[in-house]
Amino acid sequence: MKHMATVMGGAEYENLYRLLLRDGSFQPWLREIYEERAAAAFCGRLEEGVRRAGRQIGVAVFFRPGAPREALRRLEWALLLPRLVPGGCPTPEDEAVVVVNVAREAFDQTCAWDLGAAEQMSNPEFENVTLWQQPS
Repeated sequence: MKHMATVMGGAEYENLYRLLLRDGSFQPWLREIYEERAAAAFCGRLEEGVRRAGRQIGVAVFFRPGAPREALRRLEWALLLPRLVPGGCPTPEDEAVVVVNVAREAFDQTCAWDLGAAEQMSNPEFENVTLWQQPS
């Protein structure tokens, strides 16, 4: 998230976003380029980072459908849109809060699967494994 917020802080991304907002509905190719290059790159990088972090601790982690795209949308709305109006530039402190909040929201949209439990399930003696026990 922090990396993407940094990328959004650059003039190139801001100009692309401004152009997309202004001409995107009239120029479908512009939206296609944005979706293929900017949005897909962000979502792919976020998903891969989460997968890699999960594998390091023996857990398969993945996002619910649409969660990475929603995180991108939230960052753009909070960090880019204010810059497009006079006097609306967010402070570095505001940006830091946004990044933390969006990261928390994205984390809430993840699911995890313990790879050790998956290995146990493939064992023929699977019926002896307790996956969940109702609290008493």
